[in-house]
Amino acid sequence: MTEEMHMTIITPEQRAGFYNARFPKRVPLVGDGMVAGTWMIGAQYRNPARMPDGSPFYGGYPHGYLERVHSMFPDARNILHVFSGGLTLDPAADAAAGDTLLTRETCSYADQYKALRRPTCGCRTCWSKWQQIELVDMHGPEQGRFPTWQGDLHEMPEEWAGRFDLVLADPPYSAEDSIKYDCPAPNRGKIMRSLRRVCKRGGNLVWLDQVWPMHRKAEWKTWGTIGLVRSTNHRVRLVSMFEAVA
Repeated sequence: MTEEMHMTIITPEQRAGFYNARFPKRVPLVGDGMVAGTWMIGAQYRNPARMPDGSPFYGGYPHGYLERVHSMFPDARNILHVFSGGLTLDPAADAAAGDTLLTRETCSYADQYKALRRPTCGCRTCWSKWQQIELVDMHGPEQGRFPTWQGDLHEMPEEWAGRFDLVLADPPYSAEDSIKYDCPAPNRGKIMRSLRRVCKRGGNLVWLDQVWPMHRKAEWKTWGTIGLVRSTNHRVRLVSMFEAVA
């Protein structure tokens, strides 16, 4: 089975089914062609990411977010995180690997899951051969960030063109956030075009933001929108899911 086939055999409904089987006690994702739902994640006040001086790192993925996302994409073998912030490679790999093997008793799409031939062990060596992950950020260790490639995402390597079957983006949400991250305010339309260059056709983009990002319908097809709620007095965010279509 080729990597292209990995991405095309799984429908949005099946991806929702993978999530529902992985988190059976949560409100299920629903939809026919367009997946929708709400993730009530809860607050995590102890941010594990730290700046070089030991102070907490501002921002970062919400606690439990990556596990929820990756439950829907068990077929992803080349994964890209942009605006990776304080994320490091080991936690990113752990979240992508997951910790549950689906069976026919727990998921109606278990046969598709089994056909992916994911490693069944927790061995780093096995997973590193099956799955490749890149972290991109414009800052480095001196700012408490540890990307595998440091630089402007609009200038990602030419050889990355069409490489990734799953891209995750968590940009600054506002001009105020950009100041705290010490980066320019994001031009969402331009970013979407740059991400399309490195995402393979049939691949997926998961975008976490307070808005549905501007994009070209000729490049991206929206197939999922999920509200993300942490707890009281926290910003409510939107998880937008896209398929690269051209």
